[in-house]
This record gives sequence, structure tokens and C-alpha cells, in this order.
Amino acid sequence: MKKTLIYLKSISLIFISVLITTLIITLLQYFNISTKLISFIKIIFLIISILIGSIYLGIHTKEKGYIEGLKLGGIIILLLLLIKLIFFINTFQLKNIIYYIIVLITSISGSMLGIQKKLN
Repeated sequence: MKKTLIYLKSISLIFISVLITTLIITLLQYFNISTKLISFIKIIFLIISILIGSIYLGIHTKEKGYIEGLKLGGIIILLLLLIKLIFFINTFQLKNIIYYIIVLITSISGSMLGIQKKLN
């Protein structure tokens, strides 16, 4: 039960930070910033959000960091896939696979950083 609570807190931390960054991106679109820059900013903010959530998970867990990061990354990828399948009718492309690999690597490295921070 405690482990599930840690995962829920980590996912909610990621979700809240993504909502805040969505507000920032919306404000940037209001000022007519280029779409390429906004796409880059979206990816950077998502990576930072996942990194924060997985560091939180790494600090509060007792397991190996890469395994916990792999679990959290899998959960995030499943949530992103569900949202994409429900709301968008896009075909699955190579850039989506690269995007999910980046999410997974960020989650694993953030959880490993959290474990190291806890040990020091």
C-alpha cells in the first residue's frame, strides 16, 4: 500500500508540473512564438517534469533505482498511449517511439539520481 502511494504521489507530481508547463506554453503561443521552438519547449518541460517525479520516487523507495524508474516510465508511457489513443487519431510513427524512449530513459535516470541522493 505504501509503495502504491509513493507511485501515486510521483505521478501526481509529474501531472501537476505538466499542467503548469501547459499554462506556460499556452502563454508563449499567445505571444506568437514559433511552433518549432514551442515543440522543443514541450519536450524539455516534459523531461524536467518526469525527472522531478522520478527523483521523488527514487528518494522514497528502497528498491533499485533503475527498476523503479523502469516501472514509473512504463506507467507514464501507458498513460500517454491511452491519452493519445482516446483523444487523437494519429498513426504510430517513428518519432513517437523516440519520444517514448526518451521518457523511459529520463525516468530511469531520475530514479537512479534519487537513490544516489538518498544514499549521500
